[in-house]
Amino acid sequence: MFVRTRRFFSSILLLFPLLALTALPSSADAAFPYPSPMFIASAPCPAATATWGTNCSAPVGILHYGDQVSVTNTASCATGSVTVTCGGGYNYSSPTCSSSSSHGTVILTTTGAGSWTVPACVSSISIYGIGGGGNGYASRSGGSGAGGAFAESLSLAVTGGSTVVYYNVGAAAGNTWANIAANSAPSSSSNGIVATGGASGTSSAGGTGSSTGCVGSLVYAGGSGAKYGGGGGAAGVNGPGNYSNWTSSYDGGAGGGGSNGGSSTPGSAQTGTDGAAGGAGTGGTGGGSGGTSKTVPGGVGTNGGGGGGGYGNGGVLASAGGNGGSDTTLDGSTVGSGGGGGGGGVGTTTNAGAGGSGGLYGGGGGVAGSTSVAGGAGAQGILVITY
Repeated sequence: MFVRTRRFFSSILLLFPLLALTALPSSADAAFPYPSPMFIASAPCPAATATWGTNCSAPVGILHYGDQVSVTNTASCATGSVTVTCGGGYNYSSPTCSSSSSHGTVILTTTGAGSWTVPACVSSISIYGIGGGGNGYASRSGGSGAGGAFAESLSLAVTGGSTVVYYNVGAAAGNTWANIAANSAPSSSSNGIVATGGASGTSSAGGTGSSTGCVGSLVYAGGSGAKYGGGGGAAGVNGPGNYSNWTSSYDGGAGGGGSNGGSSTPGSAQTGTDGAAGGAGTGGTGGGSGGTSKTVPGGVGTNGGGGGGGYGNGGVLASAGGNGGSDTTLDGSTVGSGGGGGGGGVGTTTNAGAGGSGGLYGGGGGVAGSTSVAGGAGAQGILVITY
């Protein structure tokens, strides 16, 4: 009886591996149709591969009875994970697989040429740019600078870790451009953008705002400057820049033009000795107030509004035009289009008001109230890349 019982239990022990083996599924049983994970395996508990698609697969490795393995895959810019339990049959957790592409914003404000390499796991970028604003002339008989133009090209195909973006950020009156194919300004919007700079004022006229020469899937012209006037506003994502009204009949400075389309408005013309108000920015506010005395210059614009014109009485009492303001529409938080600077008030050779500077980015400078003081400086351009 003892021997017979021993033999019985020995038979059971010999049979157990076979029972464990038959409890495991075959390769066909373990396969799930795409896009569910597919496990290629043969019993008992061999190497297996979890597959989520061409860019999301990783080996599970050799499994033993009772093992539980978690797999996380990051190959080819994709991520995925699945848990496999070996023993009494394969059991699978719900798989996940998603893109791990990088996302970010690059803001380029250093004027001049440069290059930027697209980060790994990035397949497309969008580029936005504003050209530099024109300078205001150093004489009331001259003109103010035009605002810089705007250009954008969206969803350009690139290779992460390989594509180099060559670019130039325009200084005052200079062009801003970017190119994913060559180290030069592009001729096609499929390769990048060109946002032209605003023309500077001359001894006889304000600079003219224009989109001629721009390259992009969307382009807008900067606002024109004016003789005796304030600077033109820069264009932006919402539309063209606005201009400055003017008159030669009064000694107060004209207001700078608002920027970036939308509800922006032109700068106001002078009506007397007080300076005129700057034009509103894209949101309908932000124009600087006009100067009211020698000690009260034109107000600084805000939200992309133009600067107010300076006070001037043609004598020893005159004040400077206000600087243009800046909005934040390019990246939603810090940078955008600039309003034009206000014109300086007219005074004697040694007492005239300087022209206001254009707002960052791309605002045109206001004209000076006399040859003894400077015209307003045009603001530099900017380049923004999102991915």
